[in-house]
Parts: sequence; structure tokens; C-alpha cells
Amino acid sequence: LSLAVLYFLPRQKAEAQERKATWSRRPIYGYVTVAMLSVAFVYSLTVNFMSMFPSTMCLEFAGGDGCDSALAKPPLSSNSSNSSNVLLR
Repeated sequence: LSLAVLYFLPRQKAEAQERKATWSRRPIYGYVTVAMLSVAFVYSLTVNFMSMFPSTMCLEFAGGDGCDSALAKPPLSSNSSNSSNVLLR
């Protein structure tokens, strides 16, 4: 995706100055860029904080395997007489 944007960059200094002189200014581009960066920053903070707390670190959204999948799987050991096995993450 970023390589496709390279096509729109000016080739030399003269072309950049020509674009600056002839093209209209649109502040919406700046606002959209700041908004997208803000959303990405908030998303990364949310996922990082969710992965720190035991109650949310199992969520797939936070990089875990899913909270329900740990409870649905039977224990791997063949010793089923011990009912005090607790799965801790």
C-alpha cells in the first residue's frame, strides 16, 4: 500500500514547487491524517492494556486464544480422578 503512494509524490524539487503554487490547499487532508493516526494510537493502547490484565488477556482481540476455548477443551492428562485441576492463564 505504501509503495502505491510513491506514485503520487513529486519527482523533483521543481515539480514540488509547481504543485505548491498551482494546487489548492485542502486542510481536510491534515484532519484525516491526524484522525487516522489517533485511531491507530488508541487501538494499539487498548490492545496493549487488554493484554496486561488476566481477565482480558485471553481474548482473541488482545492476542489470546479466546476465553471460551480454554474452558471447552478437556484436560490433556489421562488422570481424570483429580478434579482440582484449574487452568490458569
